[in-house]
Amino acid sequence: MNNKELCNTLIYIGITPDRKGFSYLVQAALLVKSTMMLKDVFRQVSINFNTNQHTIDSSIRNAIQSAFHSRKLLRLNEKLGMEIIDKDNCPTTKAIIYYLAHYLNTLAPENDLSYGKSLQGNLLMQ
Repeated sequence: MNNKELCNTLIYIGITPDRKGFSYLVQAALLVKSTMMLKDVFRQVSINFNTNQHTIDSSIRNAIQSAFHSRKLLRLNEKLGMEIIDKDNCPTTKAIIYYLAHYLNTLAPENDLSYGKSLQGNLLMQ
């Protein structure tokens, strides 16, 4: 999946480009996809955008919460092929970045929906 497809997916799940968190989330997901450790992502994105880690985290969280409250974030379940986003609990920034990175690495290229259980298990282990 390329950058354009990731952007289209984010728009589909309600995270729109008019929010600062959109660009930060795109880069964060691509960094995790390229095997960067999740714990290092905010630092690297803050360097790339010449801002601080708190701004990155806050902006991404704001974009996620907006999508969650519009109920469009639930569409990520469709993309992942499983019920991973709960309609009553907004997922964390870490979870969304992780889900998007796994979608990029695993689902998007092959459209293989068989890995769902390992995705949930891996997130719980972090």
